[in-house]
Amino acid sequence: MKNHLFYFGNFNPSVNNQYVAPAITSNLFSLYNGQLQRSKTSYDYAAKLTFKINDRHTVESSVFGDPSHTNNVPWSTLNAEDKTVNSKWDYGTRNWAVRYDGALTNTWLIDGAFTWSWNHFTETPLADVTQIVDNTQTAALANQRGAFNAQGFGFLEPYDGNTRSLSFDTSKTLRFLGSHTFSMGYTWQYPIYNDITSFSGGKFALPNANATGGDPGYLNATNPTVAGAMSNAALSLQLAGTVDPGPNFNVDPALGDPASTTCTLCPYMVVPGYTTPVPVLLLQSRGRFDSGITRSTGKYHAAYINDSWAIGKYITANVGLRWEQQRLVGNQASKLFNDMWSPRFGFIVDPKGDRKTKIYANFGRYAFILPLDAAVRALSSEDDVLGAHWAPDSKTTGCPAGTPSGASCVVTDSSGNPDYGNFFKPDAGHLLNNAVGGIGTGVNVGLSGGEPFQPGIKMEYTDEFVVGAQHEFRDGIVLSARYIDRRLKRVIEDEGGISVEQFNALAANGGGLNYFIGNPNSKSDIFVNPNEVVFQGTTLPAACIDANGNPTPYVAMDVSDTFGNNLGNACFPAVNTNTWTDSSGNLLPTCATVKDTGCALFGGEFTPDGKPDTYKDPKRVYQAVEIEVNKGFGHNWALVANWRIARLNGNYEGAFRNDNNQADPGISALFDLTEGAFGLLGHQQGIGPLNTDRRHVVNIYTTFVLDKTRLKNLVLGGGLRIQSGVPLTTLVAQQAYQNAGEVPLNGRGDLGRAATTAGLDAHLEYPWKLGERFSLRFGFDAFNIANRKTQTLLNQNDDQGFAIPNPDFKLPYATTGMNNYFFQAPFSSRLSLRLVF
Repeated sequence: MKNHLFYFGNFNPSVNNQYVAPAITSNLFSLYNGQLQRSKTSYDYAAKLTFKINDRHTVESSVFGDPSHTNNVPWSTLNAEDKTVNSKWDYGTRNWAVRYDGALTNTWLIDGAFTWSWNHFTETPLADVTQIVDNTQTAALANQRGAFNAQGFGFLEPYDGNTRSLSFDTSKTLRFLGSHTFSMGYTWQYPIYNDITSFSGGKFALPNANATGGDPGYLNATNPTVAGAMSNAALSLQLAGTVDPGPNFNVDPALGDPASTTCTLCPYMVVPGYTTPVPVLLLQSRGRFDSGITRSTGKYHAAYINDSWAIGKYITANVGLRWEQQRLVGNQASKLFNDMWSPRFGFIVDPKGDRKTKIYANFGRYAFILPLDAAVRALSSEDDVLGAHWAPDSKTTGCPAGTPSGASCVVTDSSGNPDYGNFFKPDAGHLLNNAVGGIGTGVNVGLSGGEPFQPGIKMEYTDEFVVGAQHEFRDGIVLSARYIDRRLKRVIEDEGGISVEQFNALAANGGGLNYFIGNPNSKSDIFVNPNEVVFQGTTLPAACIDANGNPTPYVAMDVSDTFGNNLGNACFPAVNTNTWTDSSGNLLPTCATVKDTGCALFGGEFTPDGKPDTYKDPKRVYQAVEIEVNKGFGHNWALVANWRIARLNGNYEGAFRNDNNQADPGISALFDLTEGAFGLLGHQQGIGPLNTDRRHVVNIYTTFVLDKTRLKNLVLGGGLRIQSGVPLTTLVAQQAYQNAGEVPLNGRGDLGRAATTAGLDAHLEYPWKLGERFSLRFGFDAFNIANRKTQTLLNQNDDQGFAIPNPDFKLPYATTGMNNYFFQAPFSSRLSLRLVF
């Protein structure tokens, strides 16, 4: 087997420790004495086996992986009361590949490959406790600490996925008016993804009655039956008035009564910032009552042809065409995206024909292959409880001073503090929905079953144009410059076709938003446009009363923004008739098309009406000039240096929203709603600098090897990285979704830009020979030697959710997880030892 079998192996264990401080106002700060250690351990490995059959045929196989785990500490939040927020991670990947390369003749090459990649993530909480986030102290009053995690871990989403792939390529060189290299290939992929979601705290049976023995609002949901189903829950503690306000309610005592609510079953609790106890309730924002596992798969096919035509030694032209097809399969439905054709062409000019200088230009169209998240969210079912309201467990004796006579108060511990651990009692006696003296709305049950697609929907794609020049000087120094223009031309997104205020009007009438996945743009027409009528006061305008004297059922009263400003009211009459009820006052059926008669359309129905749907064109335009100076290793040194001058403008980031961390490719919230008469989406569809836009990035890395001293073969390296700051934008919630970070209120980049950062790094490496075949390599790396801690971002959310003020707006802000802090990472170092043989 000598000269035929070759192998390589590598094992690289590593430990990464970081030290972080919990929020000073939290009990975690005391439990960890002001500092906790987050540790990540990885056992990276790689191996490769090559078998050379003969000079023309080779088979090789490789495998690499990075199984990793962490210690059990707080990862999801640093602002909590106890260690029930702690968790540990177990995650990693494994990738295996087998490849064949062959030469059938001197001018005909073939290759084929099989790959199999696997990845998983598991998170295990320290304690299985139902999460309660306390939102009662968010009015920015004296002694209020803001929202904090009172107990429990909350949402868990472990996953398991793997992808298998086959590919084949061949190329043939022949001469005809120069030299042509024709190539063609085919790729097939089969991804599988198991998404598993749950909430800490275990499961409980959903009660079949509310606190006063009535229907909680889900008994009519029979597919599946909700009552008696086993659910889990994530909870937030709210002032009752924020959910069911009384006539004088306001979170600020100077502007109203924070205890004003119609919920008489809600117990009272002492809340800092208020002189007397206020009624509170538990809001169940989410709870899943199905199996908790969503399986999705996909099939991807791609084929290409290409011709590289060398016209003498001065000019080379390239032209090619790529075809792609993708099928997404959820647990309820599937969707095929086919016939995506992507042309690619370009040329290279070598002015002297000496391979020292080249001038080039290329154009390419690149399709975006949707991740399986779209199959999980849009083609699968998930059964959730989205809006149950529970009374915290309470008592009627020993209540604090100021509790109204006959009212109950929340249970407390021996020190008189809220006993969060005993607040949640998921039984009929504590369910407030539709109860007399409770909350006047039913439980919101989400029985999702996938989203329909727009007929003729096509794959998302981007066009890219590149032009540049490169020249090689003496000693291998290469100078290059290029211009890149990359424009998003078509997107896949879910659309709702209605405004925030029409969403509210539907919700007030027991309706909801229906999503349809399409290619939104300024010319698309897949919805019926509503006829929105804005008015003040309580009297409906004549336009919203039909010929039979019956009002439209779709009215949104007291439309407001997140700051509590009442903007007015809106009603929505039928758009195709002025008589939308029959002689008995019953609503006419929904039309299938706008041409039908004897029926009514109110806007938002999934049928074209001959008018554009009021969406703006999705834009993402990246333009950059890149200048590079590189030198390959020679004469004991090497250099890599580059400067990028760029801008990224638009209204659509792409698969991931960096502004609010929404990771839902193809189904983000950006095109769910239209602007409407009140402009509640702010500048969401306006053009501006996107939040990953950096105008300047400079990198300089150099390596030098000593060869004439006692420290012969010592490697010295250094690096400098400078990057300008990203734009900062005021973000707020809107009334429909009520999530923080949805709407760019004043336009993108209205808060200016983050500071420019710079970091200086160093590297040392010394080999110690143990013999002819073995050596030890000692290494030391230092990062950010100057220990700069420049703030890179701030909290851009002007609220914590709709109508919930954010006292941390514009303050330094950290997100969860390792290496995810909104300031420049401080000085760190790494020691390494490698055995090379």
